[in-house]
Amino acid sequence: MVTVGFDEPLSRAITRMVQGDFSQLPVVNRNNVLRGVVTWESIARAQLGHRGTTIAAALDPHPLTAQEQEELFVRIDDVQRHGFLIVTDGDNLVLGILTASDLADQLKLRVEPFILLGEAERRLPVDELPTGSGVRKTRAAGEYLTLGQYPEVLKDDACWARLAWPYEHDDLVRRVTAVKEYRNELAHWDMDTPETKAEALTETNRLLSPLKLINHDPRP
Repeated sequence: MVTVGFDEPLSRAITRMVQGDFSQLPVVNRNNVLRGVVTWESIARAQLGHRGTTIAAALDPHPLTAQEQEELFVRIDDVQRHGFLIVTDGDNLVLGILTASDLADQLKLRVEPFILLGEAERRLPVDELPTGSGVRKTRAAGEYLTLGQYPEVLKDDACWARLAWPYEHDDLVRRVTAVKEYRNELAHWDMDTPETKAEALTETNRLLSPLKLINHDPRP
């Protein structure tokens, strides 16, 4: 955790904020107890007001704080309004910072698998296919093959020939099967953190690459 001391020069805070691409830094005493925070806004006010060259001159002494055992969702509004929360323990020792950027990064990690899987399913062909595999799909009935059905359909030689894709047959079947299994795990809540399946996410992206060349996402 990057912090600065109350009596240190303001230039040290500016240097650390620039080097770390931080928007704020906790200000602590020698025992790591929180004394406040410096932000780019507080630094600008201090410099425009010629208040001095120490961190104390740019200090916001009342930053919003949270303890690590608090429920995240009840504090999201605070993070959105103020941009950050400083996380402390029961003795007001600084443990970290929770920023709006952190929330956005976590949202992306949690949502991205579902977005990629949805796009893969949309980009699979929706034209009428032969039914030699025993799976029937008709537009008139408003029915589409699901991602779970496509591995068997693509294994069927008549279906594959009808698609006339310029890709290696076995490779596409393997990729679609891997992505189907990943989707099934998510659908049945067999994992708490979908973003930890890095290999499955990679397979989903690798399946999307050839699909994007042959299908322009026709369904909303």
